Amino acid sequence: MLKEIHQKEMRIQQLNSKFSQLLEEKSILSAQLSDASQSLREHQHHYSNLSNHCAVLEKQVQKLQATGRLNGDAAPGAPQKNDEINRRSEPETTGEEQPRQLCTSKQELNELQKLLEEERDREADR
Repeated sequence: MLKEIHQKEMRIQQLNSKFSQLLEEKSILSAQLSDASQSLREHQHHYSNLSNHCAVLEKQVQKLQATGRLNGDAAPGAPQKNDEINRRSEPETTGEEQPRQLCTSKQELNELQKLLEEERDREADR
């Protein structure tokens, strides 16, 4: 009888020990899940920001295409295609400033195209 009680007490200790281990593992897994959830929220927020940025870049490229500055149809110094919006929003330039402005616009366009391509590549990798 005493031996049975001792065996039951040993079994209870083993179960208590196992229960403590399981509680510790549960706590660790809960912390990991919480961290993963936070990381996922941050990644989703970052993705949303990148997606919005990409949309802005696409609109800028479309605007440049619509104004004819993207295609580079006109030679430097030649009259540029300008719609009424551009004429109202851009100050008049002298003949000497036009080639420099065109060059700057082309550089900006190249940078925007590179950024857009990078954003699209990043989105494609996800």
